[in-house]
Amino acid sequence: MKKTVRIITSFALVLSIALFSACNTSQKESEKTTTDQLKELQSDLNSLNTSIENLSQTENEKFKEEALKIIDDFNFKISNFENQLRVEGKQIDENTQQALDELKASMKNIETKLIQLNNETQGNFTEIKSEIKHDFTEFGKSIKNFFDKNI
Repeated sequence: MKKTVRIITSFALVLSIALFSACNTSQKESEKTTTDQLKELQSDLNSLNTSIENLSQTENEKFKEEALKIIDDFNFKISNFENQLRVEGKQIDENTQQALDELKASMKNIETKLIQLNNETQGNFTEIKSEIKHDFTEFGKSIKNFFDKNI
């Protein structure tokens, strides 16, 4: 009788250790996959940095078009990234989410200035355009910093 209890206890112990080990491995794989997805997002957003650098060399109407394209591209890529995580049932850590929210807020600020640019006269156009170029440059640096901290 004591032997049976010991066998059952030993079996339960081995089973629980195996179960906890499996859960821990699953968590590590999930973190690795999220990191892989962040690296993929980094690659996508690095193409935006190239577009931002090219934007500073464009003129008025083309500037607006290119800036709107960059904004749309950013919004699409971030939305795609978040949807992919949601579909796969994964979550990103709080610091990464906060950094993503800051990137979105920066882009929203740039978008607001771009809308303001559409309503300005030619005299103010150059000043606001210069401001937007500066904001885009800072945004590009923010993207780089985001990935330096989170990958």
